Amino acid sequence: MLEISKVFEAISISLHVSFVSTLFAFFLSIFFGYLIATNKFFLKRYIVTVLGSLTSIPPVCAGLIVYLIISRYWAPWVGWSFCIHHSANDYSP
Repeated sequence: MLEISKVFEAISISLHVSFVSTLFAFFLSIFFGYLIATNKFFLKRYIVTVLGSLTSIPPVCAGLIVYLIISRYWAPWVGWSFCIHHSANDYSP
């Protein structure tokens, strides 16, 4: 049976990681947003357009794209990459 302390530990770890990553992303985005807004540079218009269009992608789709990129190139042993990138006919029992 599931121990309640392990459940609370998992929830605590998840909340901690979420808080730290949100805080990190907040400060990083404030820094780069300030740089982009206050400086004039080559391709600024295109960078602002790309960043604006990324806000319309649902987080699940963005997460799936990042997962597929990471699992394909940096961690090919990770779960679903085997199912997605190899057909059933490639391997015989």
